[in-house]
Amino acid sequence: MVMDGKKLEYKGEKALKELEKLTANAAEVQEEVLKMILTQNKGTEYLNKYMAGVESKSQVPHFKRCVPVTTYKDVRPYIQRIANGDNSNLITSQPVTEMLCRSLSSLYPLSIRTCL
Repeated sequence: MVMDGKKLEYKGEKALKELEKLTANAAEVQEEVLKMILTQNKGTEYLNKYMAGVESKSQVPHFKRCVPVTTYKDVRPYIQRIANGDNSNLITSQPVTEMLCRSLSSLYPLSIRTCL
C-alpha cells in the first residue's frame, strides 16, 4: 500500500492488538473530553444559547440533544466580533490572543484561535 508517496508496511497482529487496546474505551474518553470542554466553556455566549441553567451532571446528554451540529457559517458572527475586538466570552472562556486568516475561497477565511 502506498500513501503520500510512502510505502506503508503491515505491522502484523501485534500492532493491530495495540491499536485495539488504545482505542477500546474511545467513547468514554470522548465523553470525558466533552465534559471538560463544556465545564470550561459553560459561561460562553454561544453555549448559553442552548445550555443556560443546565446542571453539570446533565450537561453532556443535554448538549448531545439540544446543541445542533455547527458550521463555520453558524459561528462566523462570533468570530467576526472577536476579530473586531470584542473580548468577551463568545465561543471560548479562554482569551483569544491571536487570529490567523487564510483565504481558502473568496467566501470564508480560515480563522484559528490560540489561547494562553
